[in-house]
Amino acid sequence: MPPYVCSCPPGFNPPRCDRNYACASNPCQHGTCEEFYTHYRCTCHDGWQGIRCNIVVNCGHPGSVTNGNVIGNRFLYGDTVYFTCDTHYVPVGQTSAHCQGNGQWSTSKPVCLFGNTCQSNPCQNGGTCINSVEQHECLCTEGWTGEICETDISPPRVDFCPRDQDVTALNNTETVSWQTPIFSDFRNETVHVSSNYAGNKGTFPWGQYDVQYTATKPFNGLRSSCEFTIRVYPRPCPPLAPPAHGALACNGWITRLGRVCKTFCQQGWTLPRGQENKLSQLYVCGAHGTWLPSATIPCSARSTGVDEVTGYFPGNCTRRDAINSIKAQYLAALRHSSFSQICTSWHDLCSEDNVEVTCGEN
Repeated sequence: MPPYVCSCPPGFNPPRCDRNYACASNPCQHGTCEEFYTHYRCTCHDGWQGIRCNIVVNCGHPGSVTNGNVIGNRFLYGDTVYFTCDTHYVPVGQTSAHCQGNGQWSTSKPVCLFGNTCQSNPCQNGGTCINSVEQHECLCTEGWTGEICETDISPPRVDFCPRDQDVTALNNTETVSWQTPIFSDFRNETVHVSSNYAGNKGTFPWGQYDVQYTATKPFNGLRSSCEFTIRVYPRPCPPLAPPAHGALACNGWITRLGRVCKTFCQQGWTLPRGQENKLSQLYVCGAHGTWLPSATIPCSARSTGVDEVTGYFPGNCTRRDAINSIKAQYLAALRHSSFSQICTSWHDLCSEDNVEVTCGEN
């Protein structure tokens, strides 16, 4: 130990007062002091800068926002600014930013885009406008399409279409009239109407006829149609009584166009003497609604039943084998008669399932 003692000024330390301790005076106001032999260095805390860490970080003005504003006039470390958009504009991005310790804002400015795209009412023909950024969407009403609902895609409207008609013709033909169908367009545009019959009436023979009207919109080519059916029938035939001790077989299909029937006798019974040959005749009712012959002949005469095959049936009329025999004989006679068209024109219907059998009194 030296034989002397040094009294050192501030910043210098014993024993010889020859070393300057720069950090002893706490020069770094907002940082950490690092000591070197001849100097010191400050490491600043976030938000501070300068040799002595005594200058607060300044991020500077973030810049203006097109179609918007910057709210706030302090731009130092820890300060926050806010971004707003003008009326009818919407922000895309963050609406606030704070000044960071590195001198940078925490986020970039937002972009203000036009958001009230429906302001000009762009959607036509009753369409509903949906706002979207820099664009809009139109929800079109029924019958319209397109970007602004400008394209008509609706066919003509059917306001009235006649119902089907069933008509009885007293003669071979009948004149039938109907109300003219009505078409319209909700834009009150003209529609063109055509029909497969001229006018609103026609003369029809017996049968079924389809009437069709077609309406077309010239400006989009779309169509609507009205269709109805006219059925012309002969006068209805009155009931024909089956013969006593016998049966009556008739066509059970297309009955409104006419009836063709045949009588049968139960074995052991036959027609009166001298009329036996009439068992093979057909009873016909046509357009005028009258039967020819006008009435059936009863199977009122007893017989031996021997050789009674054609025109006769075994046992009681209600038995299944008797009914099957009657139906088969009836179809055979019908197909070989002058009324065979009932079978040839309606081949699928001309079957035993569709033959009607009525039993007479015993």
